[in-house]
Amino acid sequence: MGAWAAAGFRFQLTNPELEIAARSAYAPADGNYGEGALAGVLETVWKYRLLPESTLATLAHVNSFEMRNYYFMGEWQMQGWYSYFFATFFLKTSLVMIAVYLAAAATWVWQLVRMPARRRGPELAKLALLVLPFVLLFGMFVLGRASLGHRHILFIYFPLSVLTGVAMVRWWIRSRAGRAASAAVAIYTVGVFAWQYPHYETYFNEIVRTPYRGTKYLADSNVDWGQDFPLLGEELRRRGIREVNLAVFGAGRPSAYGINSYKWILPGYPFATFHTGESYAPDPQLYTAMSMHAYLSALRVLPGRFEREPVWVENSVMLFAPEAAPPAGAGNYEL
Repeated sequence: MGAWAAAGFRFQLTNPELEIAARSAYAPADGNYGEGALAGVLETVWKYRLLPESTLATLAHVNSFEMRNYYFMGEWQMQGWYSYFFATFFLKTSLVMIAVYLAAAATWVWQLVRMPARRRGPELAKLALLVLPFVLLFGMFVLGRASLGHRHILFIYFPLSVLTGVAMVRWWIRSRAGRAASAAVAIYTVGVFAWQYPHYETYFNEIVRTPYRGTKYLADSNVDWGQDFPLLGEELRRRGIREVNLAVFGAGRPSAYGINSYKWILPGYPFATFHTGESYAPDPQLYTAMSMHAYLSALRVLPGRFEREPVWVENSVMLFAPEAAPPAGAGNYEL
């Protein structure tokens, strides 16, 4: 009803009396949304006019993620994975919270089973009203295979939090053990929040822990937002390093963080908008500074050069030692 109200209860994307140069590729006039499972769903919804075209065009934008170079579980391919967001959920959600979600689900099932039949129907209707929109939206992203980052499905934590909060209230009321468990979960959650500070964007659960270890499974915004230039600049100053091989994700200018002399080593890398010049082969006598997203690309573009442990890692940035000792008279790189 909200979607229809936002569209003025009109099915057409635009007022049919207005002339437009061309319709959006995501709002085809004949309902042909292309190929794939998501396109098939949208075509059916369009055919029976279940949602306005403006809403369908928004959902069709999920297909704009097609034909990108995706990384998942050590593999690269030009099409995303249906399993991607299920994996990001289990890798980037606290194991304690996953256990609590499962316990909350069991509490809800037990509550519904024991509930009188006359109350069960209204209760299920309320649950559907809360959960179904988020399930459908999650399904759209799964079908679109937008394997770019867990951030795309953060909305799923809203219904999970509501349902778990209600379940915890029931635990609290029923027994001393329930109160203890609820309090422990709350304290643990605050502790995890404090432990992760200030790197919330790159959180991984208790098994994976760090973005560096997480690169075995995920890339993109899961491990790197380009936000750790300050950490990198501070480490280079601490070590007295004046020039580096560089490959980093982001838009910030390196000079803003004291990185004034560098050799860019990642050809064709589109995610460093500050760099518009040439790329060079890594200088074996220089330290190499990388961020996690660029590091994964470097493993492909420069095979064998960085398949070794870095000498320093801090959240989403890392530093590799020189591959060769500096020539005589070249000075010490750690001044």
